[in-house]
Amino acid sequence: MSLPASAPAGVPTSEIDLFAPKVLEDPHRFDGELREIGPVVWLEKHGVYAVTRHKAIQSMYADWRNFHNFGSPFNPDTLIPAVIIIDNPPQHTRLRSAIMPYVSPAALARYRKDFETTAQLLIEQILDEREFDARDLAASFVLKAFPDLLGLPLEGRHFLLNFGEAILNTLGPMNDLTIKSLERAGPAFAWVQSECSREKVLPGKLASKVYALTETADISEEEAGLLVRTLLAAGFDTTILGITAAFYGFTQNPDQWQLLSDPKMVRAAFEEGIRYFPPNRFGGRLVAADTEFEGAHFKSGDRITTLLAAAGRDPRRWDDADVFDITRPARSHLSFGHGIHACLGQVLSRTEYDVLITALFKHVARIEAAGPAERAVNNVALGWGKVPIRLTLR
Repeated sequence: MSLPASAPAGVPTSEIDLFAPKVLEDPHRFDGELREIGPVVWLEKHGVYAVTRHKAIQSMYADWRNFHNFGSPFNPDTLIPAVIIIDNPPQHTRLRSAIMPYVSPAALARYRKDFETTAQLLIEQILDEREFDARDLAASFVLKAFPDLLGLPLEGRHFLLNFGEAILNTLGPMNDLTIKSLERAGPAFAWVQSECSREKVLPGKLASKVYALTETADISEEEAGLLVRTLLAAGFDTTILGITAAFYGFTQNPDQWQLLSDPKMVRAAFEEGIRYFPPNRFGGRLVAADTEFEGAHFKSGDRITTLLAAAGRDPRRWDDADVFDITRPARSHLSFGHGIHACLGQVLSRTEYDVLITALFKHVARIEAAGPAERAVNNVALGWGKVPIRLTLR
């Protein structure tokens, strides 16, 4: 893999360290600064290119032949499952075609009633208290609804929080955040490895159906296991962050909660929330062949980070980009990717969010902040670790 020793000719440069503590505390500020330098910026600290603007990232994501999907431009030892997410055709096509029938809107609609039951039980608890942490509610819901769908055991699901945190941190460099999260996640990785096995998952559930692909499709036993863990990675942390982001937006703009009387606005609020706070701050691409892009002359093997947080607030694409506004048509955001590598779990995330918010809106006339929100500090995950909310019931 080639790595230029200095800034390539004609490409603007920056000394910003994407993973410095002050940057992780305020990523929109620093990623926004990079976006305004140019569509392609050379990051001296990391020795990689950053593509910063909505139009440029969308174009790059659509061109998988020249820009291969890549686990992490910062850490070759990332722990994301090595199928679909970082595969390219024809391997990607074969595996995605096999799994998509199980995560399509029609397939997931069968689980909506189960999701609604889970949501109602959780909401009844917070209605009595009148105050709750949106992050806790989102995590409790997803920890119940999604592993139930997969067919994972109840005992030990709390491990998934550390599992997801560690995987996302490894998409960044091997810094203190990564090392400490890996230490915490040791038991979590062991639990996932054990409980996601063919022998442990419940029959008739989604994970068992994925394992059954070894009998009906060109899928090996190893690939089936990786696909199960890929589904887990794709439908867990980002969903929690996405739901929490929408809640945070409402606490800062409580009058917009009333707009949810129109069911179309329920989904619109989710799209605006993850435009505003993309669950993944950046993505990665590897240059497959020498090519020119946005004035930069890339060489085969060059590494690229795509700054999704910067793109989500690109003023060239969005009017009043720093404003949370659920009336905005935000569906064209890049927070779930674009092109053939668009997020495998996006339908699930939208479904879970829709169920939870719809159930809450039936009982709640207004939500407002009950205290200061706290960021979730992670190398890659972008969002909130705590969002205290106070309810006014109908």
